[in-house]
Amino acid sequence: MPPGTWGFSFFNDLHKNTSPGRIPLNETSTFGVVLRMATKKKAANVPAESARLEALRPALDAMPADALKSPLGPLMTMVVGALSLLEHARVPTRFTLLSKLHPDVFDPNTLPRLEATAALLSELAVAAEQEAAQAISAKVNAATIEKASLIKGRLQRVLEYQLTDEVSVRELDGIRPGTSYKDLATDLVRLAVLAENHPAEIAGDRHFVATDPADARTFADAILADLGTSLAGLETESDDTRARVVTLLINDYAEVLAALNFVGRHELQAEKEKRKPLRAVVQPKRGKAPTPTDPSTPTDPT
Repeated sequence: MPPGTWGFSFFNDLHKNTSPGRIPLNETSTFGVVLRMATKKKAANVPAESARLEALRPALDAMPADALKSPLGPLMTMVVGALSLLEHARVPTRFTLLSKLHPDVFDPNTLPRLEATAALLSELAVAAEQEAAQAISAKVNAATIEKASLIKGRLQRVLEYQLTDEVSVRELDGIRPGTSYKDLATDLVRLAVLAENHPAEIAGDRHFVATDPADARTFADAILADLGTSLAGLETESDDTRARVVTLLINDYAEVLAALNFVGRHELQAEKEKRKPLRAVVQPKRGKAPTPTDPSTPTDPT
């Protein structure tokens, strides 16, 4: 597959026919094992998860907090995207070219680290789903949820319309429809912080309600109280670890993609050459041959 089709987004192009995501993963391959592991219960994955986490710990701990990135889509979709890219990188001809790159250009440890990170993220995704399921089953006052959802929607629309700086846009992109009450509480706090940090930008918006930031925090506290947690519990160690694993995967994915586009830069032209239609050779039409003239025969000068 030529370069152009490698650079797909994790969630928009994954299911398109030209996407690496449609490549079937061998059930006995490392990638197939990773995906099957993601369907098992969390308890069965604890040893493997701990080992991978410790192996990646130096790279994860080296990340500054302000460099952490939000997921680019569902965690398992990101995992499949990374594994599909690795399938392309492991094609023998490309792998050979990648291995010849200078370490300052492409770190040879990036490929195995991306594979290990994808495996770890798949296990963390299972844990997140189980946490979400537990939170959904908890009982929260219905009126609280209704009012909190109203404030979240209104405040998010105002912020998305008014804030255009890169940091704010990235933060807002990370606030997606959640599956649990804890997600709703987390989103309310994040929106309140954004609103409090940009009072001048949103004050003139006719849809902005001045009490929304404070009310967002109040309803977040109420939801968490019903869940039996505290506001401080929103930033747990597991949340931080998940954010670091996501960031490492995104960074390494970008490195592998850039290297693949470099070593495979001639593949696109080669692919085009293969697809060129064969042109028929046009032969000149054969007409009646002119009668040869005998040079000894006199001709009329007129």
